[in-house]
Amino acid sequence: MNVSHRWCGALLCSLLIGGLGEGHAAPGRDPFAPQPQPPCVDAAALRLGGILRGGDTPHAWLQDAAGRWQNVTPGAQLGTTGWRVEQIATGSVTLAADPGVCPDSRPLQLYLGKAKNRLDDKEI
Repeated sequence: MNVSHRWCGALLCSLLIGGLGEGHAAPGRDPFAPQPQPPCVDAAALRLGGILRGGDTPHAWLQDAAGRWQNVTPGAQLGTTGWRVEQIATGSVTLAADPGVCPDSRPLQLYLGKAKNRLDDKEI
């Protein structure tokens, strides 16, 4: 190997190693950790799977677009979506948007067993 090859190899190694130093590398992230959802995720992608009544507090099971289930009670925040559970009634759950995160969002009702249009609550 001649001198020019060694010089190019040394330069390439120093660039690679220098690029991995502090301040130069992209911040690390666990590739298997759930990704945070952006604020104001469309809650219409949620599905109401069931409501449990008994005791003082009703519980509802909501499924997100990724298929994950979440057990919620009135007042519960839905992760970082900007929505919270406002009310759990017989056969439905009402979600309200946080006005600081999701301005101009109207409350949304999810129904058990029936799909409803978010704008005028007609069956679809």
